[in-house]
Amino acid sequence: MSDGTTEALDMAAVAEVLGVCRNTAYDLLRAGLPHIRVGRVIRVPRAALLRWLDEQAQTGAALATSRTTARGRRKVTAR
Repeated sequence: MSDGTTEALDMAAVAEVLGVCRNTAYDLLRAGLPHIRVGRVIRVPRAALLRWLDEQAQTGAALATSRTTARGRRKVTAR
């Protein structure tokens, strides 16, 4: 953290960076967004987030699509 930036983001910060709500950010974890879990705490390394976004842009894949299952739950799948 030599330049004053946070190296690992919490989910609220990830959601802000991506411009999505916090629930969608959690859905992206399940769809393959790299993260670190220590107990109940989830952090996304800034470099891994930027790399993942770059990979998504290069492949032309959408970040994720979501649909509602028969039980009313949202299911997110990476494309």
